[in-house]
Amino acid sequence: MCIRDRIKKRPDSAVAHYLLGRAYAGVGDRAGLKRQLEKTIELEPSHLAARIALARLLLLEGKKDQVTEQLAVIDEQSPDHPEVLRLKASLARAQGDQARASALLDDVFEASPSTASMLSVARQKWTMGDQAAALELQEDWVEDNPDDVAATLALAGSYSQQDRVEPAIAQYQQALEQDAQNVTALNGLAWHLRESQPAKALEYAERAAELAPDSVLVMDTLAVVLLNNGQVERARRTIARVYQKEPNAPTVRYHRAMIDAAAGDTAVAIETLKALLGEGGEFAEKAEAQQLLAELESGR
Repeated sequence: MCIRDRIKKRPDSAVAHYLLGRAYAGVGDRAGLKRQLEKTIELEPSHLAARIALARLLLLEGKKDQVTEQLAVIDEQSPDHPEVLRLKASLARAQGDQARASALLDDVFEASPSTASMLSVARQKWTMGDQAAALELQEDWVEDNPDDVAATLALAGSYSQQDRVEPAIAQYQQALEQDAQNVTALNGLAWHLRESQPAKALEYAERAAELAPDSVLVMDTLAVVLLNNGQVERARRTIARVYQKEPNAPTVRYHRAMIDAAAGDTAVAIETLKALLGEGGEFAEKAEAQQLLAELESGR
């Protein structure tokens, strides 16, 4: 029996309305989700999961006062439940109280240590500028849980953010040992090895592209790695497909200009770079884009 049929037979079933709400969430229908969560709570005011889900939805909508109202009820039922503490931390973060958010997430991790709770604490510490503490937490977890692929990849990403290439490579390789088909690990290795070991990087990039041919990130990496291997025309065809999907992504536009320049289409590359840099936005490779524009305009 489908959920709608269950509701027709038992319109006062809170469980049925909650399940229908989850179905709406699965297809991205926030309005439907909200409607069913509110109905669930109307029928069963003590339905904790529905109240937490509604509060999270209200927080996404920026309705912090209504989140506080939901929390007042939730606190009477289960103030120390890990999901409730996470919700409180999210509200504190939205209110700009980073210290309270951090303390709450520490409580979640202490009460329910897991990859998810560890990463929540690490991300919060990173946000507060304590990158050393965030890394130490991640490193300790991975040391104690070497088979945890998600944590290993997250640690690799943290190293990448600090431009610590060698440690990042080591973590991506460790993740790949656990999961040979892991696209994130393959793509990370391809990117970080693109200059030092271009042929090896291409092996990783092509494996990632076979597994995730529709991924903009993967195909963008493949295009750059192809360029580093001297396969300019193939790089150009690849970046053109990426650009069709993400024409406004600054990184993609920069890589397209870089490949156009390598192909000898200097005027087009300069035009792309001027337009990109003229917008004034920030992106990871902005300094490299500025340098390339200066070199192209000077004729170097």
